[in-house]
Amino acid sequence: DPDARPASPPRIVAWGGGETAEFRRQSRAYVEHCAIGGIDARPLELGRDDHFDAVLQLGEPGSELVGAIVELVAAG
Repeated sequence: DPDARPASPPRIVAWGGGETAEFRRQSRAYVEHCAIGGIDARPLELGRDDHFDAVLQLGEPGSELVGAIVELVAAG
């Protein structure tokens, strides 16, 4: 069907536990919105980081964020 939309890939929605309540609320709302749309979105709260620090986990092979990414890729 040429009008069919391609399937959306699964995703990780990560945020820092040190974020403001509103930032955390918006992240959780996005996860819920994905679920309503049939998109697999894994919520991941990263310790007490904020969005400036959380991204630094990408450079740490043993970090929670990298582990979640490895799991997502391995699941295919």
